[in-house]
Amino acid sequence: MIGLATDTAIGTRAAAGLMSDLDEIAAVSYVPAENVRAALVEGLMSATEVALDDHLLSEDEEAALHGFVDEFDIGLDDLEMVKGSAEALSRLSEARVIRELQDGKFPDSSQFDGLGLPFNFMKSERLVWVFPDVRYLEDRVRRERVGGSTGGSFRVARGVYIRSSQFRSRTVEREVTEHVDTGTLAMTTKHMYFSGERKKFRVRFDRIVAFDAFSDGIGITRDVQNARAQKFIVGDGWFVCNLATLLAERV
Repeated sequence: MIGLATDTAIGTRAAAGLMSDLDEIAAVSYVPAENVRAALVEGLMSATEVALDDHLLSEDEEAALHGFVDEFDIGLDDLEMVKGSAEALSRLSEARVIRELQDGKFPDSSQFDGLGLPFNFMKSERLVWVFPDVRYLEDRVRRERVGGSTGGSFRVARGVYIRSSQFRSRTVEREVTEHVDTGTLAMTTKHMYFSGERKKFRVRFDRIVAFDAFSDGIGITRDVQNARAQKFIVGDGWFVCNLATLLAERV
């Protein structure tokens, strides 16, 4: 059942007759009726994985997947039946944004309307994407004193010893990565914005000299004296890194 739904969602099988085929299989195999809808969702998820296997989403692939959703009226109730389905569709939206930026287009950000974002965007920029619950980390230098005693012992009487020692210490610096705050990260056509309880700032893309890619986020180094890395943990490192570098190229 899932295989038939997958083939239909990726466009290698016609949508006509799919539901009757699934209903027939369910009846013969004594599969509950609600599992037919679940098979549609799992087929959609499987097709999404196939389309995003190369991390790229063509217009034809996107059209086939969205056409499948519309044809079988797959809604939130259906998605709630299958764990991970909402995340799969989110990846689909992310891949679409990357493709549109690569094609020189500005993605539609209307999905973020009404969120009440805590940012004062400039009139000359457009919102592209918003990441909630982002962990913000900074590389910082910590100084501490380390040392020890040196010296020896000598006897002054039978069974009586005196130890002559000297304590020496020095300052040692070590770099640590600290979790500073958790908040919202927004990407526009000109800036990265962050807002948490303790930290609020924006960074122009053309003031960033280096991006560091992580599996779950991105690191940046600003073009300032004694700059140290700032890290944003968003969950999907592939998407945020590609998004940031594409937007930086357009500034």
